[in-house]
Amino acid sequence: MPADRTAIGSTAAVAATPQAIELALEHHRAGRLEVAQALYRSIAEADPAHAGALHGLGLIALQREDYAGALDLIEDALRLDPSNAIFASNLATAYQRLGSPERAREYSECALRLDPTLAAAHNNLGHALGSLGDNAGAQACYRSALELEPSSHQARLNLALSTLMRGDYAAGLPLYEARLDVGSGGGARPLLAKLERVARWHGEALAGKRILVWTEQGLGDTIMMMRYLPLLKEKGASRVAVCCEPELVRLVRHVPCVDEVFSSLDSADWPSRFDLHSPMMSVPLGFGTASDTIPRRTPYLNVPEPLVRTWAETLSALPSPRIGLVWAGGKQSEADADRSIALASFAPLLARRRMSFVALQKGPGASQLVRGRHRIAHWMDACEDLLDTAALICGLDLVISVDTAVAHLAGALGKPLWLLNRRSSEWRWMLERSDSPWYPTVRIFRQRAGGWAPVIDEVGAALDVRFPRPTLAGRVRRFFGG
Repeated sequence: MPADRTAIGSTAAVAATPQAIELALEHHRAGRLEVAQALYRSIAEADPAHAGALHGLGLIALQREDYAGALDLIEDALRLDPSNAIFASNLATAYQRLGSPERAREYSECALRLDPTLAAAHNNLGHALGSLGDNAGAQACYRSALELEPSSHQARLNLALSTLMRGDYAAGLPLYEARLDVGSGGGARPLLAKLERVARWHGEALAGKRILVWTEQGLGDTIMMMRYLPLLKEKGASRVAVCCEPELVRLVRHVPCVDEVFSSLDSADWPSRFDLHSPMMSVPLGFGTASDTIPRRTPYLNVPEPLVRTWAETLSALPSPRIGLVWAGGKQSEADADRSIALASFAPLLARRRMSFVALQKGPGASQLVRGRHRIAHWMDACEDLLDTAALICGLDLVISVDTAVAHLAGALGKPLWLLNRRSSEWRWMLERSDSPWYPTVRIFRQRAGGWAPVIDEVGAALDVRFPRPTLAGRVRRFFGG
């Protein structure tokens, strides 16, 4: 769950330039980071013990995702002004972003001792507790933050995520709409502006209506919710259109009942082509989804048979069982440090020579595939988009994956999926369960204390049960072709 955005509040101006620090804060609040940074630096150069200037520089480093730099600067600020609750709270944010929830909890609690009314510190403590697996404690913190600051969209979103984690969709999905307000709506804000003349769909009948569904979060989120697209037609829509990322376009085109797919809303006349619109992640709310009413039929994605055959021919060079492997997520996710696993950690699995492993890894994580070091096939460079990846997955016997879009793709295809889930979990994988109401073919292996090694050992034991070593007679038959 995201930590609260950094609090920009009053600072203890110890230098004799209160006008300068106020001007820097004014530019900072307005988002003019370059100007604010220059002012903070000039103040810090004139007075190296100016805690407010160091804190301001630390906040800018946080906003630019330089978490290590932010940590050093805000630590210095707090050392100079140890009674400043805002400094302590923002130091907690830096530790959380660096993957140190224990230290984040420590400094959040420090901030609350200094100022129990600081909503951001309650929110940050909730984030830290959630990362440490204490979902109930996290929820209590988010509720406290909202009581203190009812307009906090970030606290409302975090409360939504922790509520959904419990499987309470009736309460969680309405709260989850706060995601569209956090940080001015993020990437959704420009689309919402373009859609201001088109009504939002809130679950009403669609008889004869033309509806546009648009994506606003990660690829995995979109794949997860694509199951609802055919249901819009069943609800009476005359036309269902989807605006999505380019790598999803071909995959969505093969979903039954989708009439039109495109990857941008640049056309000047498009608002007149639709009666209603909905963000993709709001569609479950429109259908009043509960944990026992999730559309569970799989596969709900279609892959053209010629493409499946092409990849089956490629895979035929490998003996069965053929197991897909994904070890890293996208670096843009704040949770990536928790969810990704070094490929080297999978060495005990890859040592099983009676099994063929196939990399399904894209992005920076693929650079860990050093030629000759890992016994794993890799054809992802030939996969132009997620439809190609889906076709490759169709030829596998099992997919083992961390929490990525490929995991959702395997689940949506009805392929056996073993999900390696981080300790803090994620709302769709819930708490403690080894199965999922979203994907009938998933088995969840959960990280607990002790890092990822125990999880890899558990997966290895499960592999040996699912694909047992052939008997001597079986090996003889295989060798002689009998």
